[in-house]
Amino acid sequence: MRAAFAVIMCGMLASGPGPAADIAVAPGAGTLEAALATVAPGDTVRLQAGHYAGAVTISISITLAGVPGSVVDAGGQGRTITIDAPDVVIRGISVRGSGERLDVEDAGIFVTARGKRVLIENNHLEMAN
Repeated sequence: MRAAFAVIMCGMLASGPGPAADIAVAPGAGTLEAALATVAPGDTVRLQAGHYAGAVTISISITLAGVPGSVVDAGGQGRTITIDAPDVVIRGISVRGSGERLDVEDAGIFVTARGKRVLIENNHLEMAN
């Protein structure tokens, strides 16, 4: 009985989560939102140069990285990117077009109380034109 339990436990430990994926996302309406719906913890979502529709919510521990020219734009409404998970990294993205309502905490990048150990670096924040 103990041997069977040990074999099962070893199999469970060895089969843990798979390696993190590196997901390239092409610009376009809904492409970022669709990619975020399929990610697993530890994945990296890489935005190619171009425009992506906000508002989006990150609810799992991932890295969202862009190249020069990658823009997430909420069109002047609400929060452009909301982080609602721990251990999220946002890097190298132009974040544009959040709303301006302070009563609902509109923001370019908004981190909720669940957003522990979040890293936001090398981004460019700008208002909508």
